[in-house]
Amino acid sequence: MIRRRRQKLGKSNAPRYAVNLISPKVISEFLHRPRDSWQHLKELPRKKLESLVYPQFDDFHTEPWTHQLVCQLLGMAFPQFEWLLDMGLGKSGLILNLIVYHMLNSGLTSTLILAPSAVNVETWSEQIATHQPDLRAIKLLGTQEERFNILEEPADVYLMNYAGLAVYMAELEERKKKEKGKTVTVNKMTPNRRLVENFLNRFNGVVLDEEHLLGSRDSLVYRLCRRLSNHCPFRYGMTGTPFGSDPTQLWSQSYLIDHGETLGKTLAIFRQAFFTHKVNHWGGVDWTFDQSKKARLHEILQHRSIRYEDHECQDLPQMSPPEHRVVTLSEEQKLYYLRATQRIKETHGDWESLKSMFIRTRQITAGFVGFKNEEDERLEIQFAQNPKIEALKELLECVPVGSKVVIYHEFLWSGRLICKALDEMKIGYVQLSGLVKGAKNKIENFHRFTKDPKVQILVANTVSGGTGVDGLQMVSRFVVFYELPVDPKSFKQAVKRVHRPGQQNRVYVYILEAAKTVDVKVWGYLEAGKNLFDAVISGRTQELLDF
Repeated sequence: MIRRRRQKLGKSNAPRYAVNLISPKVISEFLHRPRDSWQHLKELPRKKLESLVYPQFDDFHTEPWTHQLVCQLLGMAFPQFEWLLDMGLGKSGLILNLIVYHMLNSGLTSTLILAPSAVNVETWSEQIATHQPDLRAIKLLGTQEERFNILEEPADVYLMNYAGLAVYMAELEERKKKEKGKTVTVNKMTPNRRLVENFLNRFNGVVLDEEHLLGSRDSLVYRLCRRLSNHCPFRYGMTGTPFGSDPTQLWSQSYLIDHGETLGKTLAIFRQAFFTHKVNHWGGVDWTFDQSKKARLHEILQHRSIRYEDHECQDLPQMSPPEHRVVTLSEEQKLYYLRATQRIKETHGDWESLKSMFIRTRQITAGFVGFKNEEDERLEIQFAQNPKIEALKELLECVPVGSKVVIYHEFLWSGRLICKALDEMKIGYVQLSGLVKGAKNKIENFHRFTKDPKVQILVANTVSGGTGVDGLQMVSRFVVFYELPVDPKSFKQAVKRVHRPGQQNRVYVYILEAAKTVDVKVWGYLEAGKNLFDAVISGRTQELLDF
């Protein structure tokens, strides 16, 4: 482990700690020890893969893709594995087939599938009906009392959102802490041993869907997942985006699956092997990923995981390049935008002010401005003229009759503006965003969009509608971004809701963009796989000013 030794401080600015590092010999052995790699399986012809898989398992209810056969082969060999597959490449069907295989051959009795949200849970339920309808599945959703009652029912697969873990495994605990010299009582959710044991004894398999959301080792959800991992011998992780800007998350995810077999038993070993360190002024240690070791990290990750990108799979449907519908701000918007950019120039590195102004510029191009009044109430000013809304109306009028369209937005007020426009056009729509209260209502709206021919539009923000929602590709081939997310992963995931297996038509993506504004910069960064917001708050304010 890395230990920090306190040093006496004088009046100098010397760091408070020195870092005692793990032996270089230990790190060298960790980096160079033999590990498996499964890349050669990608080169096998389909007939060869079928000859390896089908004698062991042929209970497929839907014909597997070629890359799924590779994954099936690996999953049958290893009960702990990570599937780093791009969106739309059939991770859910793969996992369900593996659950059936291990129930028939390896002693798996009951599996808990954890997903990000209640909508994702519903998607899993539909996937089971499609790929393995003989599995008995139960959704652990509802109030606390309802969840505990449902848990008593026997099933092969239990489906639950990550937040539900705290219902079954933790309880509120009163704790004393000091704030500003006073002792106060705070309530905190804490794992309860009795509850944890009672819950864990019901499963010997766990599936972590979108496992990249579990990157924070200090969160309650991660700690509860770690208990699940320690208890269950069958462990699978799934994600198309293994980590964001912090590769440290890879260790957290990987450890839940193979308990350090791939990336080391401790985070300290992983950090020292792939990062450089520097003791900062406050006595802590700053770790920076060593880009020169990126290739080696990718090699090591292949030990108990396999990565497939969509371009490696030849059967995906076609998609046309995104089409930009460029608009010009109204005179009123231009005035507000000019004021906002002037404020950006005056921030002088003030992070909070810069963040606020960045959001303000995006709101202006969307057609409104948010602010707080003297009573600290949140209010919005809507511009009299909104070119983006007009462009949206024109676009929708050109959509073939009977076609369904997914419209993504970022801000809640943008969702309101879109819905108001659809009301004026008398177009049937449903929402899947923060505007809709309750998971049950969101699920009902999703089903209405996919099944009701009168509902032509799904209005969704990229958080609620961009991840874990499956079925849009069966009914829609048009995607509109009223405003773009700043995160490249979020953009890709949102598009992949429609451009994925099951899509029978060419996919069309439209982006509404205000000329000479932050919209242009956001798209430029997305194309380069970068996040404009990160660039701005890092001090590159000029990115918002140069046009």
